[in-house]
Amino acid sequence: MTVYVIAGYSLFILISLVGSFSSFFNANCLQRISLGVLAIWCFWRISMVMEEGIAWPHEPFLVTGFLMYSSATAYNTIFWSEK
Repeated sequence: MTVYVIAGYSLFILISLVGSFSSFFNANCLQRISLGVLAIWCFWRISMVMEEGIAWPHEPFLVTGFLMYSSATAYNTIFWSEK
């Protein structure tokens, strides 16, 4: 579970940072700042999980939700953006 949580947060960080700096992602400034804040929170949470050696029981659900939302948004941005 711990490896899944760390890998999921890492993937979410990557998708968030790429999305917040991408010109194809149709978002306002507040949405881009929010992605950055969530990425920073994920960095912090990864360090806590690595320090404690175990993730909280609810974190796999949180990571799964983050990944589903970010993957769907990335898919929509790539395949449905106006080019």
